[in-house]
Amino acid sequence: MPYFGIPTFATLLVHYRLGHSMSLGVAIIDTTCRCNLSCSVCYYKRHKSTKELSLSEWKIKLLELKKKGTAFVTWTGGEPLLRPEVIELGRRIFPFNTVFTNGTNPIPDWQDVVFYVSIDGTKTSYEKIRGKQYETVKSTIRNSSQPVIVTMVINKVNKKCIENYLDEWLKEPNVRAVAFSFYTGSETTGYDELLLRDGELQKIVERLKKAKRKYGESLIMTEKMADLFLPQNRLRAVGLRCVVKSFTCLDAEGKNKLPCSMTNSNCERCGQFIPYAFTSIFQRGDIELVNLVRKLWIRV
Repeated sequence: MPYFGIPTFATLLVHYRLGHSMSLGVAIIDTTCRCNLSCSVCYYKRHKSTKELSLSEWKIKLLELKKKGTAFVTWTGGEPLLRPEVIELGRRIFPFNTVFTNGTNPIPDWQDVVFYVSIDGTKTSYEKIRGKQYETVKSTIRNSSQPVIVTMVINKVNKKCIENYLDEWLKEPNVRAVAFSFYTGSETTGYDELLLRDGELQKIVERLKKAKRKYGESLIMTEKMADLFLPQNRLRAVGLRCVVKSFTCLDAEGKNKLPCSMTNSNCERCGQFIPYAFTSIFQRGDIELVNLVRKLWIRV
């Protein structure tokens, strides 16, 4: 697996300090517009396109990205493992690759790729949000040839199960760590029954900080990063300052997604992991988080 060390972060820091007009060498790519689930928390359900690039067309597009300096690629969708051949091509081109999957398809034996499996709560909450695949996903993880990271989007449905979720999944031998983000919602809708209010969010941040003290490096978050999710701090990481707007974000047709990979989501209420992690590292000097991220790229 490629080594993700201090020189890599130094390069990212220089690019970041030069301004958001640079891509930072990071791309988020929708491998496909198809998915075998229909989750209530998913921003992608609002996409209407059904067109996708062929493998040969993707090869041209990916080689163009490499020439522009792209090194870090996150493969999403849709469900990216419905088109594993695109990721297989990409991992031969880019040194650092991550895949976000729903865990209903077998995880390929790609030892140079970091896999995140989206599991939004313990079984009862998960099935309200994602359907009846909970045991299938657990079996997928247990049968994986490599450990994975599980992720949960915190919302009104699953907010009470955070501690039980950590207890359950961190007992699984094939789970390396857990990462949390917050449900964002769409800027085009009114009341959203999944969206957390500011008072709820504050209480959850305190619970996450307490969980961090208990689980340590098994929780990919630091107290500095958790504080950024607080309503009074949020706009330091998202909105006009969001680093993800400087990434290359492509849909399944290879077209740019604007303003970022989540398109018409509520930008100023964004709860996604990446902008808060980058802000914590590059603005708050969060060395603890740097070391956590580095370890994701070292096979243990």
